[in-house]
Amino acid sequence: MSASISITPSEETRKYQEVFTVPEAAEFLRISEKTIRRVIDAGSLLCSRIGKRVVITRNDIMLFLAQCKQDRPHPKNARRKTVSSG
Repeated sequence: MSASISITPSEETRKYQEVFTVPEAAEFLRISEKTIRRVIDAGSLLCSRIGKRVVITRNDIMLFLAQCKQDRPHPKNARRKTVSSG
């Protein structure tokens, strides 16, 4: 006698498993498809290839955005030019 186990992914899990094509990812990030392909080629954005089709998970897009945010200095920490009056 074998028991059948059904595993249904939670809503949160499904949200992060959502996949985008290159044009969809570009639209989602509001950047060009060329830029998406460039960051994929540079290894900054992970993707999967299914045949000739390139897909990117929502989770990988969020990781890419987090990395971009870490690489950019915060405006408060940026050097400011001081203007002397005189």
